[in-house]
Amino acid sequence: MVRLPFAAGLAALWCLGCTISSGEGQPDYRAALANSLLYFEGQRSGKLPPGQRVQWRGDSALADGRDHGLFRFAKNRRGLYHNSVPGAGEFYPSSGDEDELIWAAVWLFVATGREDYKAFIAGDGNSGEVQSTLSWDKKFLGAQALVAKASEHLAMLDFI
Repeated sequence: MVRLPFAAGLAALWCLGCTISSGEGQPDYRAALANSLLYFEGQRSGKLPPGQRVQWRGDSALADGRDHGLFRFAKNRRGLYHNSVPGAGEFYPSSGDEDELIWAAVWLFVATGREDYKAFIAGDGNSGEVQSTLSWDKKFLGAQALVAKASEHLAMLDFI
């Protein structure tokens, strides 16, 4: 769930290790690690601590319900992406929106524990059947994996 930022941080650390060196031409791992940690501090959201070193970064995502509003918006305005963006069907055709809504509901349930997300996930027709691929257009497999992981760790999903 934090794999992409972690991978980006490792890549930054590796690059910094290549470019930051001590006076003798050796990599300065202390400086690389310090800069990498500074990078991760810049990725925070929410109420930031008083000692936040990245000064351009302020508090963010403090308004609860913002994601719920986006989910409700998407749920109430169903349709295919390429039907709302002229010309997109040639390059970015979509086969449905059910998987995206399930994907969002699972993430939002894990983040908030709200019963309405759980009910949406458990709703009729939301199984996605047996899947073998995960792609930009087919997210059922990812959503199913998230539900399985959430049920394993949270022991809250009694519909599996």
